[in-house]
Amino acid sequence: MTRTIRAFAALGVTVGFVVLAVPYFLMKLNQPETIDAKVAASLEERRPLDEISTEDNRSPDSHSRMLAVLERLREEAFQNSKYDGKGELRRLRKKLSEKEKNKRLFVDIRLQIGRVLLQLGRTEEALKELLPLYEIAKSQASPYASPISFLLGLTYLTVAEDQNCVSNHNSESCLLPIRGSGIHTNKEPAQKAMMYFGETLEMEEDVRAMWLLKISAMAAGEYPRSVPTEYRILPGAFESQEPFPRFLDVAMGSGLDRMSLCGGSIVDDLNGDGLLDVMVSSWGPADQLSLYMNDGHGKFQETTEEAGLAGIYGGINLNQADYDNDGYVDVFIMR
Repeated sequence: MTRTIRAFAALGVTVGFVVLAVPYFLMKLNQPETIDAKVAASLEERRPLDEISTEDNRSPDSHSRMLAVLERLREEAFQNSKYDGKGELRRLRKKLSEKEKNKRLFVDIRLQIGRVLLQLGRTEEALKELLPLYEIAKSQASPYASPISFLLGLTYLTVAEDQNCVSNHNSESCLLPIRGSGIHTNKEPAQKAMMYFGETLEMEEDVRAMWLLKISAMAAGEYPRSVPTEYRILPGAFESQEPFPRFLDVAMGSGLDRMSLCGGSIVDDLNGDGLLDVMVSSWGPADQLSLYMNDGHGKFQETTEEAGLAGIYGGINLNQADYDNDGYVDVFIMR
């Protein structure tokens, strides 16, 4: 029997620490097989979703209902949620207008706004918020100068990674110790990060700044010479005492270079051809589940749509097993 893949989902909405889950794979056990049987068919035998009829004329099948719920969650999941970064940004900016007369709270809120902008990946906006704030804090010898300086270092290090490790990724990018082709081509952002981490350390002893100063110097190709002696880690400390290979990033060459958030992954033979295939998820409510089939020559081809998985969003963890003992690999998606 050809082993193939069937995807199920535990649909969950997280509010604070409360998770509401609906395990669709349990519902399926007491229903006639409809779309699930189609998804369980081999890749060659699958028909497009728009060619698959519903269970009867009265109600959509379970798969279509699941897709509808996931689409609604994709649109609504973070509306008015304090866990949505944009919502937090709106809240802080509203609060900022209310606290203009209180200088301490005004600076604190602007610092928080800069941090949220950085977390959202909006580094240019974060710099516009933080740079003038830092100049004011430094001129007034404010206790906020150190945390602002550290956040500026972090922002410039993020810019350095975006412009080099992401936009110009290679097999040695972001591997410690940073060396060879992992050293940034555009060194300026990493050098600015070094400057601000250094200024942070002049104001207070901050172990985070100590470590990131070294990372920034490595990225700029200036480690250890540009790091004060008291903050250095001798290069030999990064060497293994045992013979051990240096792992390189081969995702790009194999077709598995995917940008996503945290999520789950499965490596298993999902179509019965004796080769290990890959499925990955990302926890965002708008992040598509992805399936990559092994071609047997060191490469993977994305077959998400062909497998009938379009519209399956989110997933913090994945677990595969033959849940109903029919000989097919099933996938349980946790949200």
